[in-house]
Amino acid sequence: MLPIVTRYSIISRISCSLLNKTLIKKRIIQVNKCKSYVRGYVNLNSIHFSKRNPQTLLQSSLKNFSSDTKYSTEYSLSSVQYEKICDETLDSLSECFEELIEAAAHLPDADVSYGDGVLTVIFGEPHGTYVINRQIPNKQIWLSSPKSGPKRYDFINGQWIYKHDGITLHELLNNEIPAIVKNQACFDKCSFSGKEKQDM
Repeated sequence: MLPIVTRYSIISRISCSLLNKTLIKKRIIQVNKCKSYVRGYVNLNSIHFSKRNPQTLLQSSLKNFSSDTKYSTEYSLSSVQYEKICDETLDSLSECFEELIEAAAHLPDADVSYGDGVLTVIFGEPHGTYVINRQIPNKQIWLSSPKSGPKRYDFINGQWIYKHDGITLHELLNNEIPAIVKNQACFDKCSFSGKEKQDM
C-alpha cells in the first residue's frame, strides 16, 4: 500500500490533468464559436452591407419584399409624385362619373362632387354613395363603396391595387357601376387604370 503522501500526489496529478483537459475543451469550443461568429459577420457584411456591391443589396431587398403579395415592383413615391398621380387619377374618375350620371335618366338625384382630394358620387336610394379620397400619410387612395365596403389602394406597377385581392380600383368600379347606371361603364380609359394606353 502506497503512503498517504504518494497517493495524494497521484490523485492531485490526475485531477490537474482532467481539469486541464476540460479547460482546453472549453477553450476550443469558445474559439470555434468565435470563428463561426466572425465568419457569419463577414458573410453578413459582404452580402448585405457591402458598399462595393449595391446591386446585391437591391436584389436582396426585392426578394424579401412583401411576401404576402405577388406584386414585387412597388416603390416609394415622393410626396410630389404621389399628389400629382393622385390628383390625375381622381380628376379622370370624376369626369367619367359625370358622363355616366348625365346619361342615366333614371338617377335624378345623382350628383358628383370633387374637391380637396375627395371625390363623392351620390347615386341616391337605393344605390348609396361612393367616396374616393386620397390618404396623404399612407400615400394611398381609399374607397368607400356601398356594395363592397372600404378598401385601401396602393400605387403598384402604375395602378391602384388593393393588396388583399389584387384587384385594381378601376376594375372594381367596372364591376359595380354598370348595374347602377344601367349602362356600360368602363373606367379603363381613366388615368392610371393600367389599361388607358390600350384604349387610346
